[in-house]
Amino acid sequence: MPGKLGIPTITLVTSSSVKIACKPPAHSDNSKAMKYVTKYRKDGQSKWDWLPETSKVEQTVRGLDEDTIYDIKVAAKYEGGKLGPQSDVARVKTKKNTPGKY
Repeated sequence: MPGKLGIPTITLVTSSSVKIACKPPAHSDNSKAMKYVTKYRKDGQSKWDWLPETSKVEQTVRGLDEDTIYDIKVAAKYEGGKLGPQSDVARVKTKKNTPGKY
């Protein structure tokens, strides 16, 4: 049975993006994660947006609104397309733009 990923680690936050990383899941069999699937949503919304599948354990969620809280989850996808359990939610707030700062 594929293992559950831990909560994604937030490695970088800007006013419009969040970079996350996750550890590959633990396995109780010989299955290996082939891809990772990330979804995110604004705080209080029920609809999730999805990033394209990737083989990388680091991803960047772009096009976010500034000074806004987001929930992010990740799941591993295995051979045959089986999706493993989703991670718990990582909650992050994007930064507020500060005029004149570069």
